[in-house]
Amino acid sequence: KDPYIGQNAYRVKIGNAKRELEEKTIMRKQYREEMQRYVDIIEADSKVNLELMATYMDAPYLLEQYKVQIINMKQELKEANNDPTYVELSIKIDNIHKKKEEKDKLRSDTSREIGRLKSSREHLTEEMNVKNNELKMFIERHQDKADENNLCKSLAEEKYLNNRKTKTAKIIVDNFTPQKTQFINEKEELLNGNRGLKELQDIFNYKFEKDFSRGTEGIREYIDEKAQLVSVELVRAQEQIKKAKEDCEEVFKSDFLAKMKENIENAQNEFKSLNKALQNIYYGDDSYHFIITFDKKKESLYRMIISENNQEGLNLWTNTFELEYKDEMDELFAKLVAKDDKGEKVIEEYTDYRAYLDYDIEIHKKNGTVQRFSDIYGEKSGSETQIPYYVSIAASFYQLYRLGNSVRIMLLDEAFDKMDDERIGSMLDFFNSLDLQVIMATPPAKIEIIGEKVNTILTAIRVGTQSIVEEYDL
Repeated sequence: KDPYIGQNAYRVKIGNAKRELEEKTIMRKQYREEMQRYVDIIEADSKVNLELMATYMDAPYLLEQYKVQIINMKQELKEANNDPTYVELSIKIDNIHKKKEEKDKLRSDTSREIGRLKSSREHLTEEMNVKNNELKMFIERHQDKADENNLCKSLAEEKYLNNRKTKTAKIIVDNFTPQKTQFINEKEELLNGNRGLKELQDIFNYKFEKDFSRGTEGIREYIDEKAQLVSVELVRAQEQIKKAKEDCEEVFKSDFLAKMKENIENAQNEFKSLNKALQNIYYGDDSYHFIITFDKKKESLYRMIISENNQEGLNLWTNTFELEYKDEMDELFAKLVAKDDKGEKVIEEYTDYRAYLDYDIEIHKKNGTVQRFSDIYGEKSGSETQIPYYVSIAASFYQLYRLGNSVRIMLLDEAFDKMDDERIGSMLDFFNSLDLQVIMATPPAKIEIIGEKVNTILTAIRVGTQSIVEEYDL
C-alpha cells in the first residue's frame, strides 16, 4: 500500500472531524441561546399572565424536538467513538451531557409550570366568568338608569371616555369612589333625612288626604298630581293674585300716595315752625334757617305726590290725577313690587317720605350776607361744621319746650368731640341762653372747659364689672 494514500485519508478524516467540531460548536451556541430563553421563561414565573400562557404551552412540542435531537446526538457520539479525535469529541459529549441535564431539569420545571398555569387558567376562567356575569348585570342596571335619564347617560359616557385617555379603568374607579360614597350619603339624607322626600310625601298625603306611595318608586304619582294642580289650582291662584294686585293698586292710589303727601306737608309745616323759632336766635353773629326742597332725582314722583288732585279715597279728582300722572304711578308701583336683590332697600327708600326731600341750612350773618351750609361744608374745619348741628338741635328742643311747663331737658352723648375749647364755651352759653337743662356725657379731656359752664360734674369709673359714680370738684 502507498503510505501517502493512507496519510491523505487520515488528513481527510481530521478535516471532517474539524468541520464536525465546528458544526457542534455552532450547535452548542444555539443550545446556549435556547437555554437562555428557558432561563428567561423561569425568571418570568412571577410575571406570568394569560398572554404568556400561549408561549409556555409550546413547551411539550419543544420537548419532543429535544428528544429527537438527543437521539441524533447519541448516534453522533457512537460514531465519534471510532473517530481518531475521540478526546476532543469526548469533551464535546461531556458538554452535551451537561446541557442535557440542564434541559431535563428545565423540562421538569416547565412541566410543573404548565400544570400550575393550567390550574391558574381554570381559576382565572372561573373568575372571568363571574366578572362577566357581574358586568352583564351592571350593564343591565346601567341601561335601566340610562333609559330614565338619557342626558345623564351621555354626560357620564363622555366623562368616562375623556378620563380613559389618560387613566386606567381602575384608577377612574378609585378616583370617583369617594364622590360616589358622598352622593349615596346625600341621596340617603334627601330620601330619609329630616325634611327629606319621604317626610315631605307624608306631609303631602296627610294635608291633601292622599295615599300615594313613599320613596322614589311612587314619584310619578306626585308628578301627575302636580300637573293637575298646575292646570287647575294654578289658574285659580292666578285669579286670586290678579285680584290681590288690583286691590293693592287701588290702595296704592287711594291711600298710600295721599299718606305720603300728608307726611311731606307735615314735615314742611314743622320746618316752618322751627324756622320761626330760629329767627330771633343768634349764635355769635350768625342765625340759622332751614331749607326743605325736593330731591331732584325724584322730582317727577315728588310733584305727583304733592299734586292738589292727590286726595285720599275716590273723588271727583281721582280720574284727572290718574290720567295726569299715569307714568309716574306705574314707575313707583313697579319699584315697590319688584322682586330682586335690591327689593327691600328700594321699598324702604320709596316708602319713606324723607327720601323725596332735600335739606340744607342757610347761615345768615348780621352784615346781611347769606351762606348755604352745603356750599361751605367741605371747606370748614370739623369744629365749624358741628356748630350748625348743635344750634339746630338746641332750636328744635326750644321749639318743643317753648309752650307749656316742662323741665326742658336735652341729652347729648360724646358732646363736642371735634370742637375747640373756645367754641365749646360759646355753645354752652348759647344753650344756657335758651334756658335748656343740658345733660352731657363727655370724655375727661373736655372736663376743664365744660366744668366752668355747668352746675354739676359727675365722674363715672368702671372697676371690673361694676361702675362707680362720684361728684367731681374742679
